[in-house]
Amino acid sequence: MWLAPLVAVLADGQPSGWRSSPSPVTDSAVPTGLPHGGGMVMACRYPSQSLSTLPLRGLRPAKPEPKGVDAPMRAYELMVIVSGTLEESAAHSWINQVTKAVQGVGGSVHGSPDWWGKRRLAYPINKQLEGYYAVFNIVAQGGALDEVERTLKLSDDVLRHKLLRLPDQEAARRGMVVKSA
Repeated sequence: MWLAPLVAVLADGQPSGWRSSPSPVTDSAVPTGLPHGGGMVMACRYPSQSLSTLPLRGLRPAKPEPKGVDAPMRAYELMVIVSGTLEESAAHSWINQVTKAVQGVGGSVHGSPDWWGKRRLAYPINKQLEGYYAVFNIVAQGGALDEVERTLKLSDDVLRHKLLRLPDQEAARRGMVVKSA
């Protein structure tokens, strides 16, 4: 039972509500109640963890990347595989749709997209053996491409997509101007 190793800690750091009998799961004492007032509850996954190794203020979420005007510009590479059952002109229209979507969120496509054409897939995806490949070099703010990725995930014509943030050295090698963060 995963509730057995819970430890209740008061604001002064002292354990409260200990039972004298050991738990059958962890062979250690188990708290009987939660503290009231300014205390907090800390979860110990393993009985060997001591109270001194746990933070008393709790875990804080990682600081998110800033969005908006102050967000640094990032270099990305986006690969899209469009269904091979489409006509080539319809697959080409996806290039325009992705370009407009990137520009709509404040980004830009660096150069022209690299059109690989129709290729055989390494394994069947949605019972399809071929797909049209396109690779985009994109400069956008951190987190701005979330909506573009969501659109690609929901589309039935897009078999797969992969968005990678390029390291600054690779972005410089490709001629993509990016401010250092």
